[in-house]
Amino acid sequence: MIAGGTGIAPMIQALHALLEDPTDETKIRLLYGNKDLYGIMLKTELDDMVERHRDRLEVYYVLGQEEADETNARAKEANFIHEIGWINEEKIRRLAFPVGEGSIVWVCGVDAMYDSLAGSRAKPLSEGSALHNLGYRDDSVWRS
Repeated sequence: MIAGGTGIAPMIQALHALLEDPTDETKIRLLYGNKDLYGIMLKTELDDMVERHRDRLEVYYVLGQEEADETNARAKEANFIHEIGWINEEKIRRLAFPVGEGSIVWVCGVDAMYDSLAGSRAKPLSEGSALHNLGYRDDSVWRS
């Protein structure tokens, strides 16, 4: 799962359904991007889900502001572990599950996120987009 800002809303609904189903063993990595620490919606709920489902859920917070930004400096002081910059090909390669049978990536965020990661929100996956470069294809990329 890759979410940006309010794009977390549909993801959180899916997380509840997936994680609360005792027959579902899906493993999930969520890359959740925000401008800064204060833009992270539902952080307490996400952290609680990770705590309860450590064997199935990992959340990686990505803050877009520079590390020198005051809010991110405070995050660092509070030992809040996060990535700096925007969600991009390098972060997906490093943090997401590798492309493979059964691997699906679901993207929800602002238009600029769709453009860089998939080429667009509605059109087929574009050659040269981050997800295409990593080996994903149309049938393994969901967009909402």
